[in-house]
Amino acid sequence: MRLTLEEISELSTESSFERGQEYFQEGRVTDLKQFGDMITATVAGTKDYEVTIHIDKEDIEASCTCLYDWGCYCKHIAATLMALSEDYPKIEEEGKKEKRKAVYQSQKFP
Repeated sequence: MRLTLEEISELSTESSFERGQEYFQEGRVTDLKQFGDMITATVAGTKDYEVTIHIDKEDIEASCTCLYDWGCYCKHIAATLMALSEDYPKIEEEGKKEKRKAVYQSQKFP
């Protein structure tokens, strides 16, 4: 699922969207990976925060290890959604490769 900046801004407060955009542009989102309908990333802030996003056809649920509790999504999630939108085809392909690799390894015999 590729979100537009407008859609990401609707999921965030104005402040968290703006800060998330700064974090994204500064390259603070790393280790962006997809496992089926789950995306994980690490976002560097005052410390490293772990972001988890579950995407269903039209539904997004996200969580972050930061203490943000102001409604909508935090800057770390906003930054991750921006990175996801930017690199989605590459991330999706890597996720498929990892899934195939896991299936292959599970079929190996000792």
